[in-house]
Amino acid sequence: MNIANKVEKFISNKKNRALLFFIAGVVILYFYIKNKQKQSAIDENGYRSMPDGYLTKTAGSASTGSGSTNTNVNQFPNYSGQVTPKILTYGFPGHLNLEITGTPKNWMVTDKVLIFPESGYRFGYLINSTLGFRSDALTNFNWKSNNPLTIEKMMYRNDISDMYFWGTTDQAQQDESHGKVFSNNNSVAFQTWIFNRN
Repeated sequence: MNIANKVEKFISNKKNRALLFFIAGVVILYFYIKNKQKQSAIDENGYRSMPDGYLTKTAGSASTGSGSTNTNVNQFPNYSGQVTPKILTYGFPGHLNLEITGTPKNWMVTDKVLIFPESGYRFGYLINSTLGFRSDALTNFNWKSNNPLTIEKMMYRNDISDMYFWGTTDQAQQDESHGKVFSNNNSVAFQTWIFNRN
C-alpha cells in the first residue's frame, strides 16, 4: 500500500478527521494568541511598545518626591540639506496640477491646470481646512509653513458657500446642481504635499 492510500484510509476514519481538525485548531490558536500578545504589548503608562531602535522612553517615579515624570526620547537624526516640496498623493493631474515654488515657510502655490468652471459655477479650494472660492485657478497662494499641505478642488454653484450644508439630516438638501464634476465624473481633485529635507 502506497503512502497516498494510507493517508486516504487514515483521513476516511471519522475519529482521525476529528483529531486532525483538533490539532489544526490548536496550532491556529497558538499562533493567534502569540500574535495578540505581540500586538497588545503595553508598558506601565498605557503606551503601545515601539519596535526596537525606534523610541526609548524612561520615566522617573513619583515616589522620588519630585512628583514629576521625566521622559527622554531618542530623537531621529538631524538631517541637513535644503527643504523641498514633495508630492505625496494626487488625483488626475488634468484637474489639479500644483506648482510650488519659493523658500521654506514662504511657499507660493499655483494651480497650473488650464480649465475654467462652467458658467454659473466657481472653484472651491479647500486648503487644509480653509475653504476659499475663485472664478479662476489658484494663483500664488502663499503657504507660510513647512507643515504638510492638502488642497482639494471642487466646482460649486455661485450661490453655494459651504461644502457640507447639503445632505445633513436637518436640511436634507440633495440638489445635483449645487456642484459640477470634472471630466471622468470626478467630483474632487486633490493633492497632498510634504516639505522635507533632502
